[in-house]
Amino acid sequence: EPTSLRFPGVRLTWESIFKTGLEISATYRIVRLDVEKSGEAQLAQSAMNPDQQQLLFRDGSVLRLQASYRLKINRHHLEPTVRYINENLDGAAMATKGYILRLNYLYPSRKVIIDANVSIGNRKGQAVNPIYNERFDAVRYGGSVAAFVPIKLGTSNRWSIFVTVEYLGENANISFYDSRFYGLMGGLTYRNMRR
Repeated sequence: EPTSLRFPGVRLTWESIFKTGLEISATYRIVRLDVEKSGEAQLAQSAMNPDQQQLLFRDGSVLRLQASYRLKINRHHLEPTVRYINENLDGAAMATKGYILRLNYLYPSRKVIIDANVSIGNRKGQAVNPIYNERFDAVRYGGSVAAFVPIKLGTSNRWSIFVTVEYLGENANISFYDSRFYGLMGGLTYRNMRR
């Protein structure tokens, strides 16, 4: 049976704090599932009891706190970021806390624009998962590189050809939650200039 997920929320951002490159933001979302069926199959097979099933419930809230700082060294732009994530879900086995460290690099020039980033993080569950009998623990990592080459089409020089390569992964102690994402994208983009 299909179900729907709702996650309304609010985000607050403070940029250029004290006229520096420092930026902080806070995001808070409420997570609501119309129908929660986690653990129903195991409950029907007497593989867990109702108290254990409640450990798998996914309703709750998610808080993200982030701080970043923009640095410029000649043409090189660096932006280190740290993010704290608290998934405070009703099911303690699904609730996690963790962090992500990220470094973004930007090199703009007339011939090419390079935009790259790398990230690593960790998140841990708050209780033992009754299906796998382990408390969730995972390491996240990834990176991407994008190149934009300006070209002229007709009389306009606002066009660019771009190519993006991306990789994201998560290694968890519970193999069911392992994930990998590989991305390769290219295309044509148009830069609109404000008047």
